[in-house]
Amino acid sequence: MKSNRPSLAQVSTSVLESLLLAIQEGTLAPPLTRAGLAAIGLRNQEELLEPAFRSLDAGACRAVILAILNERAQKPTAPELVWTGPEHAASTARDTSVVLTSLFESARNDVVLAGYCFDHPTEVLGSLHATMKAYGVSLRMFIDIPQPEGSSTSAH
Repeated sequence: MKSNRPSLAQVSTSVLESLLLAIQEGTLAPPLTRAGLAAIGLRNQEELLEPAFRSLDAGACRAVILAILNERAQKPTAPELVWTGPEHAASTARDTSVVLTSLFESARNDVVLAGYCFDHPTEVLGSLHATMKAYGVSLRMFIDIPQPEGSSTSAH
């Protein structure tokens, strides 16, 4: 269910940048009021900005605006599929170990790894292990683990 309450998500990046500049230059001194916002040309955004910032001092206003701007500047990266199965003789695919090493070394948050069988796991997963240790990257793996002969596993 969508809320009808005013939200800073509805405020454009350029308006937030103007507001930050006005606060930093001292053109606008918190606590923010509708009159103060109108005075610096933000009349059309005062119903969104004033409630969000009216009880904050200059430092808190700057922190909130910078957090929003930094969040908006982050560009989410799309997942990248790496095919490691049999290739056609005329394939122009990149070397799998090179691609995986590059992806693993650039990971900073999460890695989802799915595979049926891993040949040379130490070589393939070594860079991922190093990245996980260095940056606290989390890993979710979906792999086939053969059951020992004679073990009883449920078919359900």
